[in-house]
Amino acid sequence: MKRLLSILILTIFCSVLSIRANTIQGRVAEILDGKTMTVENTGRQIKVALKLAAPPEIDQPFADVARVHLSGLVLNRQVRVEYTGLGAGAILMGRVFCDDRDIGLQMIRDGVAWFDRSYESELTEAERQVYANSEQAARNEHRGIWQDPSPVAPWEWRQANAVGPNKGSVSYSSAAGKPVTIDKASSIKTSGSYAKASSSHKTETPKWPIFSPSGNLFSVHMPGGGHDFAVEVEVEGGRSIKANFYWVNHLRITYLVMWASGPYLNQTLQKLFDRTVDALNDASATHGLPCEFTQEKDIAMSGYTGRRYKVRDCYFNGAIRNYFKIEGKTLKVFFVAVMSEIPDDPAVREFLDSFVIN
Repeated sequence: MKRLLSILILTIFCSVLSIRANTIQGRVAEILDGKTMTVENTGRQIKVALKLAAPPEIDQPFADVARVHLSGLVLNRQVRVEYTGLGAGAILMGRVFCDDRDIGLQMIRDGVAWFDRSYESELTEAERQVYANSEQAARNEHRGIWQDPSPVAPWEWRQANAVGPNKGSVSYSSAAGKPVTIDKASSIKTSGSYAKASSSHKTETPKWPIFSPSGNLFSVHMPGGGHDFAVEVEVEGGRSIKANFYWVNHLRITYLVMWASGPYLNQTLQKLFDRTVDALNDASATHGLPCEFTQEKDIAMSGYTGRRYKVRDCYFNGAIRNYFKIEGKTLKVFFVAVMSEIPDDPAVREFLDSFVIN
């Protein structure tokens, strides 16, 4: 499924041109917690969060230990930050290096952080092995968090605290710097299309929470515990399109939503749809998958023109829906995709039919 996710993400990147990796350098002026620091760069103060290391949450055991340890590694020292997008509020999710030492990897090896696998698709196979081996070595040596025989990972801690008494929602810190909320209290509510789809299947459908980003741009029912990030995609004329992603792997199914906006480059909607198909074909060919993308009828929603695609014959079965809207000189995009290892899985349709543009 990780290979599938990379294909879907590559598809989006191809459809809006290329992404350029970015690097900043500066002095670490402040340590905010075991994951986040403030870096001074050319007179600016930029908040940077470690991308691949997940230390305990602020109210978990060893949270202070992780913060002090990170401080000892980088405070008042020059660092290099490699990132692929600058989010709102100048918050970067990136790999941090100090004297060519990967600080996130060092935190994992020293037993004050877990290996956050939500970003492992950005690593080479050799790098993934180094990260995994570092965590295992810390476990074997009972370092830091591994002194506890059953430490609770931060993502499990957040989920557990989200469903407790009087906790109606949980906020996930997004790479775009905006809170993303999954509303537990409203998870039993469904839109009209979602309720209709549920009644059309004999199999009981999952009661997933509602995912809706900050700004209430759209809503969709999907499993919790996902991963989100944002990128700035450069286009012609030095302008850029900001793309936000949220994805979940759950029970052999991958769910993905993407929402983006940026300058309209005077292309027709038909051309934009054609580029999507070209990108799909290029991405599957690059990964050596014999995927077949079957176009279905156009759909409209809240002023957006959409198109449906079925995906078959590439070891996965699923569907994609793409939506475009032009407002003046701004292009707005939604991309919704789901892939399952299970043929004719009803969860595929349930997910797609629950997507609503507000």
